[in-house]
Amino acid sequence: MIFIGFLLISGIFFVFAHFAGGVDYFINLDSFVIPLLGCFLFALFTFNIKAFGRGIKTAFMFSKKDFVKDPEVQKLYKALIFISLAIGVCSAFQGIICGILFNWRNGVEFPLTVVFSFASFTVVYGLMYAAFLFYPVYLMHKE
Repeated sequence: MIFIGFLLISGIFFVFAHFAGGVDYFINLDSFVIPLLGCFLFALFTFNIKAFGRGIKTAFMFSKKDFVKDPEVQKLYKALIFISLAIGVCSAFQGIICGILFNWRNGVEFPLTVVFSFASFTVVYGLMYAAFLFYPVYLMHKE
């Protein structure tokens, strides 16, 4: 049920991006994947991959009947909220620096507004994952 809510909220963003000038600008595949991959790797390398999987099951759960709160999942997903945001911000800074250096090195002048716009997508996706996917799973398992 949490995942359906995430998809609905994301759909609202996509619809309004379409009306604002083009949804194809909002769908930035690498920015979409980077925070998810970083959170998965964080769970993998902190030996919490089983708790990560139980949290994913919670996101796709439709009945609270068989639900059992798990403090390990709660702690991991609280950390994933911050990891998702941190990866988004770090990737945005990396994108801004790469865009500026690309302009300087190649003599091609992309306006800084374009560089900042594309670099900020990772922050947007990191916020979306943190607020609408990881935080609800955290709340479900919170004691």
